[in-house]
Amino acid sequence: MNVRDALRQTRERLQASGVDEPGFEAEYLLRYVLDCTRESILLDLDTDISPSAQCHFDSLVGRRAAGEPSAYITGHKEFYGLDFKVDPRALIPRPETELLVEMALDFASRRSTGGNGLTIVDVGTGCGTIAIAIATHLPGASIIATDISPDALQLAYENAARHDVQDRVTLLHGDLFAHLPRPIDILVSNPPYIPSTELPNLAREITHHEPRLALDGGPDGMAVIHRLIEQAKDNLSPSGAMFIEIGWDQGERAMSRAQHLWPNSQASITPDLAGLDRILTIRPPVPSALPV
Repeated sequence: MNVRDALRQTRERLQASGVDEPGFEAEYLLRYVLDCTRESILLDLDTDISPSAQCHFDSLVGRRAAGEPSAYITGHKEFYGLDFKVDPRALIPRPETELLVEMALDFASRRSTGGNGLTIVDVGTGCGTIAIAIATHLPGASIIATDISPDALQLAYENAARHDVQDRVTLLHGDLFAHLPRPIDILVSNPPYIPSTELPNLAREITHHEPRLALDGGPDGMAVIHRLIEQAKDNLSPSGAMFIEIGWDQGERAMSRAQHLWPNSQASITPDLAGLDRILTIRPPVPSALPV
C-alpha cells in the first residue's frame, strides 16, 4: 500500500469512529511511524509503505479509533516549541495554555533580566510543560513546580531532565501552596476547572484516558481557582502577579471571586486567540501612600 491509499483509508476509518480531524490524525500517526516531515509525506504520496511499517501504523490507528489520544499513542506533544514526553500520568498540554507562559514571561521581563532574583511557582504542574518552558527562557529564575500527584511529578522530572533544566526546576509534592517559600514573585497555574457534572460529556479520549484529578474543578468548576486566589494573599509578593488559566465561560465569575476574596486587588481577564476567556491575572492591591 502506498502513502496516498494509507492516508485515505485511515481518514475514512477514523471518521467512521467519530474522531475529530481524521485527516490530520491519519497524517500525524503516519508521520510518526515513518519518522518524516509533513513535507516529505506530501511529496511521496505514491511511495509504498513497507509491511512492517504498515503493521505498526495499523496498530496505532486501531488504538486511535478506539479513543486513545494520539499524544498518548506516540508519547510526545509539542508545547511552546519544545517536545515533551506525555502519558496517562498527566494531562496532555493544550496549545491555549501557551498564553499562560507568554504572559508570565512578559511580566518577568519587566521585573528582571533573565529572571534573575525571581521566584516563580507553577502550581499543578502536571507533566511540567509550563515550568520547563519558563525555565528555558529565564535561566536566572528560581522555578518551583508543585503537584498533588506523585506520578505527575515523576513525569515532570523526566521532562525536566529531557530539557536539561532538572537542576533549575524544584519539584514539590503537595496541595497548592503547601511547603512553598514566601514571597512568590510570579505564580502560574492551569488548575482543574471543568465542572464535575460536565465531565461525562467530554470527548471519550479525555474522559477515558486523561486523569480526572487534573480535570475536575468541583460542582461549578471554580473550587481550585477559589482556593488558589484565597491562599495567594499570604504568599504573593506585593509587587508580584498570578496568572491562572480558566474555562471559556468563567471570566466574569473568576473576576467576581477575585474581587470578593481579595478586595482592591487588580484583576483582569485575557482572552485566547479564539476570543474566549482564558487567563485570570491578579496583582496585589497597590499599597497606600505613607503619610508625610
